Amino acid sequence: MRTVSISALNIVMPSPHSPERYVELFHNAYKLRRAINIRGDYVALLGACRDDMVEGRPVVVGELYMYFELKVDSQWFNTLENKIADENEKAQINIPGHLKPHFEVTPFVFFPHKHRILFISKEIDGAFTPNQAHRLFEGLLNAASLQTKYGQVEITIEPSIDTLSKILEMSTIKYLHIEVKPPNPDDQEAAERRLFESLYKQGADKQVVELHSNQQSGLTPSNEIRLLAKIAQSNGNVTGRGIDDGGGVITLSTQEHPLEERVTYNPKTQTRLSMLISTAFELLPRIIRRELK
Repeated sequence: MRTVSISALNIVMPSPHSPERYVELFHNAYKLRRAINIRGDYVALLGACRDDMVEGRPVVVGELYMYFELKVDSQWFNTLENKIADENEKAQINIPGHLKPHFEVTPFVFFPHKHRILFISKEIDGAFTPNQAHRLFEGLLNAASLQTKYGQVEITIEPSIDTLSKILEMSTIKYLHIEVKPPNPDDQEAAERRLFESLYKQGADKQVVELHSNQQSGLTPSNEIRLLAKIAQSNGNVTGRGIDDGGGVITLSTQEHPLEERVTYNPKTQTRLSMLISTAFELLPRIIRRELK
């Protein structure tokens, strides 16, 4: 048996934003074959991308590639002589430029109707962390050639299922920061549409709300603030600071606690991709419903 973690990103493009347009965005991003720096000398790219039908629903499945961008002309170290390698020694290095070390492959599934991408973020022999995936798609989907056609694409790391609850259920909330970028209008319930109507009319790209309290009892967030926070967890960020039951100061942020759903499966009877797809179909409704409660 093998245990992995699955994480998710929310990918939102400006209007028009039909599922077909999201699929088109992914395929055009794939055609760029563009590598994005995600950590140190590690780069990643959209390595494979194809349309599929799963349980009667169109999805995009594929693979994320990651490798080490070896810089042959950088300093090298001679471990035998315990010194920096000289130019003659470096001249002996002969690594073809098209061969890249430390290569890893991570499967993904993208749901265009809910514009969420789910992927394996951790397993025994490697990891493609939520932050690394965010850097990849932030850089790739906002490439200049794509921005001209699709506009600025907003990407949010889906937080752990219970992070927002922990923030709003602090014994005493002293500070609350909510940054929300309005989601697609057709994703919203009636209450959400009313909440964002003035933002759309003013052409605002995001709303930031900060609440502070010096009172001993702390803040009591209104229903409107709670709704804003629920939307922001998948479309922005929510940070809370308060006092726990033991009297200590606690700070929590949805941005710093990404969703990492642990799943155990048998690799002898199930592929990584089939496991990911089956888990994603179970996990996606939980991610979506938490916004609408």
